[in-house]
Amino acid sequence: MNTNLKISNVTKIYPGCIANNNVSLEFNSGKIYALLGENGAGKSTLVKILSGVIIPDEGEIFLNKNNLKLASPLDAKKMISVWFFSTLIFLKLYQYLKI
Repeated sequence: MNTNLKISNVTKIYPGCIANNNVSLEFNSGKIYALLGENGAGKSTLVKILSGVIIPDEGEIFLNKNNLKLASPLDAKKMISVWFFSTLIFLKLYQYLKI
């Protein structure tokens, strides 16, 4: 079964800062995705929205065309897995594998 995660027009605004402005993305199963950008670009905010930690001000999240209402990290954990990359982990893996 192919899985599809879609973020549609997601916006998150903090006082004095627009963290995400009308963001739309689509993720399909069988692939690995990365969010890259400068500091302050809104990457962490978007991942926190997908993790149920932050509720967006606007927009929707769909899993297999079903609208998700993530009210907490426990809600998200049932359906979405998030892995944060750490350079420390990479360095330890590099040393372990002796690449």
